[in-house]
Amino acid sequence: MDFIVALLMLSPLLLILYVILKMTTEKKETEVKTDVLKVMVEENEPDVKEDEKLKKKAKKSLSKKTVRKVYHVVPADKGWLVKLAKNKTGTKFKTKTEAVAAAKKLGKEAKLGQVIVHKKDGKIQTEYTYGLDPKESKG
Repeated sequence: MDFIVALLMLSPLLLILYVILKMTTEKKETEVKTDVLKVMVEENEPDVKEDEKLKKKAKKSLSKKTVRKVYHVVPADKGWLVKLAKNKTGTKFKTKTEAVAAAKKLGKEAKLGQVIVHKKDGKIQTEYTYGLDPKESKG
């Protein structure tokens, strides 16, 4: 009988302890769930620095493996010539406008392309670069 009385006297205290324990456990579970969600979000967020590193690496890789095709628009007898760099021959056009348009088309079709347009005196008038731009240089 004393045991039952003692149990009844302790039951409100045990009930309070149970409630506190339950609340603490639920709070910890909520905190754990929140932490897990934070980690999931952080893992799925794009890392801007990592993205920049990948772009630089791709640019470096592409520039090493792919040779830039350079087309020159140069004056020729009674017209203009579009030729690939280091080639002596090319395609002849009646007007400079036609030659530049054709060279630009070829430059755009190449993975890395460049068109250098010359004046009648042979000096460079302008240039167009397609694909990844070459490294910046002084000048």
